[in-house]
Amino acid sequence: MKKVFLLFPILCLFSIFAVAQETDEGEVLKYERLNELLSGWLENDLKLQKYVITADSKALNLDSAKIKNGLSVKLSTGDMTITTDLADNRKITVSPSVSIDLPEANDLSISANAPITITKDEKSLTNGSISATVGIISGAKKQAKVNVMEAERELLEAQRNVKSQALTAEKEFYSKLKSLFNYALDVINARASFYDDSLDLKVLEAQGYSKTSAPYKQKKLKAQSDFRTIMEKSLVFARETQIFAKKCGFEFERDSDSDKALQKLYENSINFLPSQVPAEKENEVNIFNFPKEKYTVIEEAEWAKKIGELKREANYKLNSTQSHYDDLGAKLTWNWNGISAGGGMYFPLGTNLFDLSSSAANAQKNDSPYFQFSLGFNLSDWRLAKITEKQEILDAKLEDNALLSAEDSYETDILSKVSTFHDIKWNQKSYKDEYETYVQLADDMEKWYKQGIVTENDWLDAVNNREKARINILINDINLLIYNDETKLLFHED
Repeated sequence: MKKVFLLFPILCLFSIFAVAQETDEGEVLKYERLNELLSGWLENDLKLQKYVITADSKALNLDSAKIKNGLSVKLSTGDMTITTDLADNRKITVSPSVSIDLPEANDLSISANAPITITKDEKSLTNGSISATVGIISGAKKQAKVNVMEAERELLEAQRNVKSQALTAEKEFYSKLKSLFNYALDVINARASFYDDSLDLKVLEAQGYSKTSAPYKQKKLKAQSDFRTIMEKSLVFARETQIFAKKCGFEFERDSDSDKALQKLYENSINFLPSQVPAEKENEVNIFNFPKEKYTVIEEAEWAKKIGELKREANYKLNSTQSHYDDLGAKLTWNWNGISAGGGMYFPLGTNLFDLSSSAANAQKNDSPYFQFSLGFNLSDWRLAKITEKQEILDAKLEDNALLSAEDSYETDILSKVSTFHDIKWNQKSYKDEYETYVQLADDMEKWYKQGIVTENDWLDAVNNREKARINILINDINLLIYNDETKLLFHED
């Protein structure tokens, strides 16, 4: 009995469901068994379930990256202090602050804080400040872009893993189905040996050999051995079909272990499997319909080069700082390879704008402009920067080399797949012609057997060859479906 599972939304991508969209109802019914088995196989694929969950997780990570690298606003009351004494002289001190960061606006950062003191008699705000920093030449904007792009890439790759695993699982399904039909061929070939030896036995009888003669006994033992081989191959075929059915969510059981049931093992097993697979021209995948830039190795090499260049560009920094305390001014800072420099000019405002107290001490201030300068050198950073610079040159060369290698890989895969496709198509016609010949021969043999012209073994051998030709067609058609999946796996289709 078929187990019931929830279908993944991704199942709609699979090629088998494209078959189910045929307008001809007969075509849908023709592949109904294949659709059911493949659906069950995919539903039970634990790795596919894992990739679906991982893709959902990466979507949440992308949301987090966008928040972390976007507008950031922080509000704080600061520490609030309340002091009292026995004379009921209560004093409250609080230092609220606000800061705003926007990496995409050249690493713009604005912050302000206002220490406030409230007593019974007065309220004062002292040493408040406003400061703003912006990158004139800054890698912060590019670094924020890199962070988001990498999160987007992780989500994209997780989604690709879902599709890739779906195609891989589909390919595994067809490969297993192909192996089952090869087990069926083992039974058919064993039958052919049995029919040949049984015919030889009848020839010996016609030649007058007694059943006790050595030649007759040897040929009889050979025929009995052939029959045991048929049973052994049939048991293997049935067992593997049973395992396959379970992976597809179905139950397949033998009737019993009686001799009669054992002789029907092949028929029971082959009847459980699909009798046809979609190998029509409209189901063929043309490798030249896929754009070269979507070839997985090329696309991934181009992405590595692009993100590598952005990371290297994000290392440079030249900042401008504006501050507003009791003074108004600006400062320019520069940092490169361990060398730092800074310079600024400030103009005292003549009063403390943030002092709300009535004290006359703030009435007069020095209003002369003043300048600030700084220089710095870090030997370790200087030496490391030289190494980093050389490493970046090598990284760029490796990225270019990966692109060239991807181009070579593309040409090799194209030649290989085109050759494989032509082999499958040639076999398709060859096996079809062979099958039609054996169908006609089996029909003729049946008539001749009924007329007494040929033996029963001759007729059964013709029927066996017809079945072998039919299985060969199925195996070759499955090879086409495997080729389709392998070709799709070579490209990203986002």
